[in-house]
Amino acid sequence: MYDDNIFAYSFLLFDYINKIDGIGAVSMNRISLINLRDYEEAVVMDIAGGIGARKRLENMGVRVGKYITKISGASGPIVVKVDNSQIAIGRGIASKIMVVRE
Repeated sequence: MYDDNIFAYSFLLFDYINKIDGIGAVSMNRISLINLRDYEEAVVMDIAGGIGARKRLENMGVRVGKYITKISGASGPIVVKVDNSQIAIGRGIASKIMVVRE
């Protein structure tokens, strides 16, 4: 089931995709969630996992267009803040979450 704000997320995603630098190339630096620094905020741009991983992440609130903040992840699972919740995501799935730094 889609979130009520799917159109808002779509416009946010559209805005990021259409950011163009001076020479006309798309100026987005997609990185894996694992590569964020602690307490750095980013926007989820893509989830490269299968349908099971996507559904599990959506149920936890992680979906394309959402702002997330990486809390910690030096070893073990990656802890992120989504909305008002903190969740732990295994490193394998976290490596498939592509984000853009804010």
